[in-house]
Amino acid sequence: MYSVSQVIFFLLFLGSLFLLLIFGETTFGIVFLGLIVTLCVMASRHIKLELAKTFAWPLVLLGVFVLTVFLSLLTTISVPLTVNAAMFYGASYSVFFFLLTCDPKWLPTRLILIGSSILIVIFALLTILYTLFPSLAVSLPSVTLLTAQYGHNQASILFLLVLPVLWHFADKHHSHFAKVAVVFVCSALLLSFARVASILTVAELMFLMRGTTDAVLKTIGKVLFGVVAMAVLVIGVLSVSGDQSTSCVIPFFQSKLCKSIHTELRPAYWSQATRAAMERPFTGWGGGTFSLLSPVYQEKYGDFSGYAHNEVLQAFAEYGFFGGVSFGAFLLWLLVKAVRVLKKSEQGLLSSLALATLCVIITSFFDFGWHMIGIWLCFLLFVALWLRTGEDLSTKRNKRSSVVSTVVTPLSLLVVVMSTITVMVWSFAFVISGMYWRQGNKDLSIKVFPFAYWRVEDVLQNETDSDAQSYIFSLYQNHYRVWDAAARSEFTPASLKASYLSKAIKLDPFTQQRYLLYVKAALMSKDPDIAVAALQTWREKKQENTIDMYSYSDHGEVAKMAITEANDLMIRGKLLQAIRIYEYAYQIQAEQFSMNDVLIFEKMKEISFSEMENFLGMLEYSKVFPHEQKIYEGGVYHLRSALRKGNADEAEKVMKIMLPLQDKWLLAKEIEQEWSDLKQPNELVRAAFSKAVSTWEKYTQVQFNYGFRQQIGMNDVENR
Repeated sequence: MYSVSQVIFFLLFLGSLFLLLIFGETTFGIVFLGLIVTLCVMASRHIKLELAKTFAWPLVLLGVFVLTVFLSLLTTISVPLTVNAAMFYGASYSVFFFLLTCDPKWLPTRLILIGSSILIVIFALLTILYTLFPSLAVSLPSVTLLTAQYGHNQASILFLLVLPVLWHFADKHHSHFAKVAVVFVCSALLLSFARVASILTVAELMFLMRGTTDAVLKTIGKVLFGVVAMAVLVIGVLSVSGDQSTSCVIPFFQSKLCKSIHTELRPAYWSQATRAAMERPFTGWGGGTFSLLSPVYQEKYGDFSGYAHNEVLQAFAEYGFFGGVSFGAFLLWLLVKAVRVLKKSEQGLLSSLALATLCVIITSFFDFGWHMIGIWLCFLLFVALWLRTGEDLSTKRNKRSSVVSTVVTPLSLLVVVMSTITVMVWSFAFVISGMYWRQGNKDLSIKVFPFAYWRVEDVLQNETDSDAQSYIFSLYQNHYRVWDAAARSEFTPASLKASYLSKAIKLDPFTQQRYLLYVKAALMSKDPDIAVAALQTWREKKQENTIDMYSYSDHGEVAKMAITEANDLMIRGKLLQAIRIYEYAYQIQAEQFSMNDVLIFEKMKEISFSEMENFLGMLEYSKVFPHEQKIYEGGVYHLRSALRKGNADEAEKVMKIMLPLQDKWLLAKEIEQEWSDLKQPNELVRAAFSKAVSTWEKYTQVQFNYGFRQQIGMNDVENR
């Protein structure tokens, strides 16, 4: 019989774990995680510290990793994300330590194992239900745990964990419930549409059937093996024979069955994690920050993810060398131990749990399920139960590991105490913050608990006091979504909107939708420097062909807005800034100059030639022909001015610009007319005229009027 305290703990623990699995990715997950840690603290009097030495290696390796997670707060690019990661791993370590060191008489392994297995079977039934009746899944807070909205669901990890355990109870204890549960779990695994998990299910069934003594179970196993193997074969054929752009044999499962291996994005995520790790090899970027790294390191739009789909690579990227090595060593230790158990032990509960651990670790190299706190906690729970079941296997190794055995207790206590205190404070702060949030005092709510990044975006889209806004920006300066949220606010002036969008673009350069908003905000700001920066960005991205989602008309809209802004600057007397914006507008879409008023052509006589030389030099007649007369008048004005001043270089430059735009004979007449208006031209003036004529001749390949050449002295110079 069990005591009242045991029953209460058992029910509350499994109930909280169930709710954590459902709500772990929502705000309620913080509360349920805190509740589980609190339950472990309340039952801590049943902990036997001497048991820590029995499990020295896993506790030390995972403990070192958790310490690196907390230390990454010193170097992180996102304090909120890393705080959440620290709470995530700190809380899970505390629970792991409790499960390993709790008195087995007070917390029987069999009791927890049966309870957690029943819990996962319930999830298997829910997976089947939501797959058959997808409309019911609308009420789910998480769309990836129980439903395959994004290719496959993450509950497949739970099913891999529990299948060997259920098989053990069905075979060794002849449990009819376990036999039925095996069928449901295998069905749920198939309906998870997880390719790696499906392959591992085949491997698990092959291993489990090898030593099965129950005839009915063996028959069930053969049927399930055939069905799952056939499904794996079909999925494999569909994966290599087509792509998601083609029709699927079963259209309803388009995104689940017909996932072409040729368009698989995991290699891209692995590459991103590797490059990020190499850039910060020792410190890493901070816990939970891969979602910020991926948009920067992606090589083309759409290749980003919140997770690296490889737990070890993500650990190296986020926590650096020491974090990656300690986490990898923890998994390696479990893998080696599992292989040894499977080789030496007879088929039983110990080998079943070892098999479950082995398969789930393999999935961690291809997926991100462990980043869901409920799944990670379930994995650690099964690992703890496995290690408790075979603790006698560690006796000899403990004798050879005196240093580790000496370190394990103080290290574990340090991590547990630090984690427990911070998690409880973290959870309490969240509850208080939630109270302020419900009262409508959102600014104070964020100040009390600034780590709820899902609330931060809501706050920034509304009117926020400057102190709260500055506080948020200091914490979330590397979050592009936060800058986007601030830019979306109707209370944000255009200049700040452009500034926020500019920051977001630097953090997420491949999301194209943001660029047009940025340019519009910059031009509306009436700040020439901001406008120039935005237009320069647009022009560069257009030339790189990285904003190809925008149509010809979109580029035309940008050019037209730029011309309007440049015209306004001309009126305000800011000539140099206006000319710069005209240049960008022309480079973005020159055709807009033939469809809009361009004030600079009317003001050409008021602007020095040197100021607008670059702009005029890029013009093509076909793009500016409606302004032909104004350009001609302005060009002639500057040509005559250069000739009168005797500025040969400027005369040559004006001629080179004007000749492609104007009739060559009209320009020749203007040169002759200007000469006739002069009374006593000096040598510099003659040189300027000679340069203009020679430029005309080079362009036209025709000799200028001989008599005029004689007048300005060109013939004499050439004869000499």
